[in-house]
Amino acid sequence: MVLQIVVSGDGRYWLNAAIQIIIKMAAANGVRIVCVGLNGLTSTPAISAVIWEQIRASGSNASGAFKLTASHNPGGAGKCGPAPERVMDKI
Repeated sequence: MVLQIVVSGDGRYWLNAAIQIIIKMAAANGVRIVCVGLNGLTSTPAISAVIWEQIRASGSNASGAFKLTASHNPGGAGKCGPAPERVMDKI
């Protein structure tokens, strides 16, 4: 199985530096394919579309995705608040 991830953001400060760090860490951990939006910019629906297109094209899907934005987090989906500390610790 080829590990692949999607990395992009909404253009906030230090986006390019953060993407470079993520790419280096991914490569060091065996990730073979990293999809990055043009200039590091991609909307959340577009990232979803990229992941689904890879499933159709290769029969496999991305192992994960990093959406670098302050507007989405795993804990705030139902409550519209920040992710709890225990969730962030696991991440």
